[in-house]
Amino acid sequence: WEKVGSTRHLGENKHLLFRSSSDYGNPEIKVSGNWWVWRLDEEHRYVGKLTGKNKEAEIGMVFSPERIVNRMKTGEYNIPYPGFE
Repeated sequence: WEKVGSTRHLGENKHLLFRSSSDYGNPEIKVSGNWWVWRLDEEHRYVGKLTGKNKEAEIGMVFSPERIVNRMKTGEYNIPYPGFE
């Protein structure tokens, strides 16, 4: 990895929001209504349908470096994962 740029928010993580679907892994479900959201060091909270700021949450999974680079380049996850709309 090579560091590029700078930020005033280095080390701050209260703004990070993650999501996970109970329907992950089921290729038949294209849009899920079973979502959980959380912030670091907080409990997962079931929200059902994603609304408002929860739609901006990142998928809370561990990814390989190749998948991370693809996400940075394309803005898309290249894994089968249900949508929310």
